[in-house]
Amino acid sequence: MDYLVRNWTFVAFAGLLCLINLFLMSDVALIWAGAETQIVERAQSGESGLVLVDLARITGAADNLSGLGLRLPSIIWLVLALVVFYLLGKRLFGINTILHGLLVLMSTFGLSTLGHFGSGDAWLLAIHFIGILGVIAFLKKPGAPYRLLVYGAILLSIWLDPVSSLLLWILFPVALVFIHPQGRRLIQLHPWFFAGVSVLALYLTDGLNWLAPGQYLGWGRTAWWIFALGVTLSALPFLGFFGAGLWDSIQKARKREEWSILVLSWIVICLLVQSPAVLGGIALLTGKHVSDYFRKNYPHGNIVKTIMLLHLIGFFFVAMLLMLGGFFEFRGTGFRSGMAFSAVYWMLSFAAVIGLYGYNWRFVVGGMALAGLLATSLFWLQVFPLWEGRRVSRVVVDQLDQIGTDRTDVLIDSTWLSGPSSLPLYLKEAGKNPVTEVGANVPEIVLGSPDYPNHRSQQDTLKVVTDQLRSGQLIISYGPFSQ
Repeated sequence: MDYLVRNWTFVAFAGLLCLINLFLMSDVALIWAGAETQIVERAQSGESGLVLVDLARITGAADNLSGLGLRLPSIIWLVLALVVFYLLGKRLFGINTILHGLLVLMSTFGLSTLGHFGSGDAWLLAIHFIGILGVIAFLKKPGAPYRLLVYGAILLSIWLDPVSSLLLWILFPVALVFIHPQGRRLIQLHPWFFAGVSVLALYLTDGLNWLAPGQYLGWGRTAWWIFALGVTLSALPFLGFFGAGLWDSIQKARKREEWSILVLSWIVICLLVQSPAVLGGIALLTGKHVSDYFRKNYPHGNIVKTIMLLHLIGFFFVAMLLMLGGFFEFRGTGFRSGMAFSAVYWMLSFAAVIGLYGYNWRFVVGGMALAGLLATSLFWLQVFPLWEGRRVSRVVVDQLDQIGTDRTDVLIDSTWLSGPSSLPLYLKEAGKNPVTEVGANVPEIVLGSPDYPNHRSQQDTLKVVTDQLRSGQLIISYGPFSQ
């Protein structure tokens, strides 16, 4: 039953909430350690040749340490990805399936998270979307427009991330050639050949960087199990339908059903190469089963209900831990923030479970979609500010303002600069000169762990949380040396 086709305004409303979520706190959050810091440091040093670095320098986001300026291109690319997903997807899979898939995609936690990083991950998601959908379109109806679309996506994605993209454009078409009923059509496309040509062309023009900076995801950057776990948690509001979809597609792929082969190849290959475009395959698979649930004789209703009930029970205990942890760490504010986030997600998920048993479309689709969208909003508005207030760079700079010394050199324990850390960026913005080696004279201000040997006599203990979500104590010391 084509509920979303008749109620497309709900998808538009979800799109508006998704867009708002992409912007929430983007202007407040400090520069993240790792890829964002690398981009800013290279832009400030005047490097060029990498589009992310060039944009940060040209727009002034690097010099001003503007979080929104750095992340705005990611938001634009994610919006483009949603538009391409809809326009190409409705031709390939039908308007009903793509509307359900689009709703799932906008409601996942992963999409909003990528929008809060000024890295190349959102760029790669959009370009991989374009290429994957182009390959599928060429498979169904070979033509020059789809060929150009795929070749453009291959060239751009290899320029951004050679390793992950090269693996994707080799493995995905090869898998379809061998297991898809019309897979041999892709031999006319020669995607693997053009991928090799792209690598050669980029190498000859000095545009090839195998471990290009500026990304958090991709082959060799993140442990595979962490990536897979993050992808699964991203689809948490729809977990029952995702599980049922996987089971159903595996069974039907053995019978060489086209849909199952396409969507499973998309998901499995993107998981293997750690491409963020895996979110699109999961959204399609999940959305189709959300739609099919309300058709007569849907065979996997018990799987959906069981997983959603277990998810509901499991999240109840997670919510208790979140509220208690928030109380012990932030007292009443932490408890209330954890309760607001958990209550909205749990109650809407509970409404979805009620809808599953009553076959109420509004409760099921509305409950799951709003659970993801509104919980995401509350995370950025309620939970994240607590984390942001404890981030190392913010706490250290605030404390330095209270000390009020005119000396510029600050000695930093190098163990606090892994990542790389954005702390030196904000120290320089505050007029300080961060150093990591002790010279003839130890600087007046020292930052380090409690057992750091170069601390001075006056010491303030700072409670901080790193960008990797590890809490700890950082000592800022000044004054004469302790005897």
